Amino acid sequence: MGGDGGTGAIGGYAGTQQTGGMGGTTQTGGVGGGPPLGDIPCPSDDPNDPGECAVPADACCLTFANNESGSCVASNQASSCETDIRCNSEEDCPPNSVCCGRLVEWYGTWRYESVRCQASCDGDDSVVFCDPFDTTLSCDYGACGASAILPDGYYVCQ
Repeated sequence: MGGDGGTGAIGGYAGTQQTGGMGGTTQTGGVGGGPPLGDIPCPSDDPNDPGECAVPADACCLTFANNESGSCVASNQASSCETDIRCNSEEDCPPNSVCCGRLVEWYGTWRYESVRCQASCDGDDSVVFCDPFDTTLSCDYGACGASAILPDGYYVCQ
């Protein structure tokens, strides 16, 4: 769980899952963040690449032409990716958010422009990502199945 900011005259600030929060003054308090959220698959052609990115610090950056191979980049640099992936299920997201992919048409086929944690995942171009092995989380509709667009390790509510 991420950090909570302080209150009162001088507040602390909320931490991220990796950095923790900064406490406030004696009049206030800040609560630190928790451990990193997890890893997401990011297949690579590089044999030295571990094939996973640590979220939320990193994102998996895939290319349109080859959704089978990608690389890990810092999350603050992922906006330049053709397909920017920052989660692969709700487990990678802060509380009260969901892992949501935004579909776009690209030269007559469909691809994901981004997969990110969001407060909701509504709209015809939005798809909820899920974990078929986590029995505590479920899709609001249908079942959790393998993505037909992204490489192995990505599952969507169908």
